[in-house]
Amino acid sequence: MPDDLIGQFRDFVDTQNSLIRSGACLLTGATRNEDYTQYLDLVHHVEELWSAACVLFKSRLYPPSLFLAITTIEEIGKIGVARFQMVLRDTSRRSGVPLQIAETSRRENPFFRHDKKHLLAAGAGALINSRLRRIVGEAAVTRFLKQVQAGEVRKLRESALYADIDLAGPILPNATTRAEDAKVYVILAGELMAEVLGFEVDEFERLLGLVQDFEKSIGHAWE
Repeated sequence: MPDDLIGQFRDFVDTQNSLIRSGACLLTGATRNEDYTQYLDLVHHVEELWSAACVLFKSRLYPPSLFLAITTIEEIGKIGVARFQMVLRDTSRRSGVPLQIAETSRRENPFFRHDKKHLLAAGAGALINSRLRRIVGEAAVTRFLKQVQAGEVRKLRESALYADIDLAGPILPNATTRAEDAKVYVILAGELMAEVLGFEVDEFERLLGLVQDFEKSIGHAWE
């Protein structure tokens, strides 16, 4: 891995680790099976968001499709943290050693208040996903990672949903959202969903199959 990618990977993984230790967890089960059932429910939530983005894209409703695709990636980052916490929680139960997690208020907790951190956490999956780079293209993945680190993705998401204004008059999402951007982000979201959230082999293959079906349906490379 080139030095610049190594630096990016460290930043993304450090962010992921800070979220894991943040004191917030989406899992509340008393056993590993209960945690895993909750985790699968969270994955289903992401799958529904992504499926809605796909339907909107194929209906040529590009702005809301882009908005939901970016929201999906944010949720992937958050639930990807829960995947690691699920393993830590099970290890803690087996060893009888309580997890050492910093206690912070919800207001101060980056898990709840900073969507950039969720994108950074999801971005770790993009850095190590060679298939994603083949499917979407090296340039598109690099651009996404740079946008995440620069905090530009949130602006892109909001521009796809909210009307704005300048000296010339209203600025509408339909006029500023590119179909290509929507396509790239919907594919990114799907590929990251499979890569980051496919905890078991069967679940990974199921999610990847859904992504490949979408890619084929729009005439995109799918392997």
